[in-house]
Amino acid sequence: MECLQCMERLSEYLDGELDANKYRDIEVHLQCCPDCRKVMDDLAALSKEINLSIASIPIPTNLTVRIFSAIEKEQHNTAKDIWLTSILLAVFASPVLLIFSRTFSSVFHLVYATGSAFWRSLMTLVTLFSPWVTVTMGIISLFLMVMGLYIIKTLLTKFEVNEVVL
Repeated sequence: MECLQCMERLSEYLDGELDANKYRDIEVHLQCCPDCRKVMDDLAALSKEINLSIASIPIPTNLTVRIFSAIEKEQHNTAKDIWLTSILLAVFASPVLLIFSRTFSSVFHLVYATGSAFWRSLMTLVTLFSPWVTVTMGIISLFLMVMGLYIIKTLLTKFEVNEVVL
């Protein structure tokens, strides 16, 4: 076994994660190579110091509960983010797909051509209604527009963008 191969496996050797053949190969190499033996001794001493320092740190009594609650919260947030993302995608992609669709274009033209007469009739009826009906319809329209903007604002403020930095 070469020194480089031995060095790569020292951590596994110290942790007892090697099979019997590899463990024996490293044992033989460590007996023959004083440099690798020194590195192994230093690594073992460092591991012992780390274990002692970790043992001296008190573990909070509610650590398990906090970990599980954080995991549950993260899972809930992830599900919520997926839901919000799908709604945003539907809200923003639908108009774009409709505008660029040939079918929508021809249907829109058909609706526009046949619907203008209906629209004129509707507007004539609206002007014939008393003013309070017209004002009420205007207020309802404004309310619906404001609510739509509020919903979009709420969705966008809760939407997090996680960038990947390379």
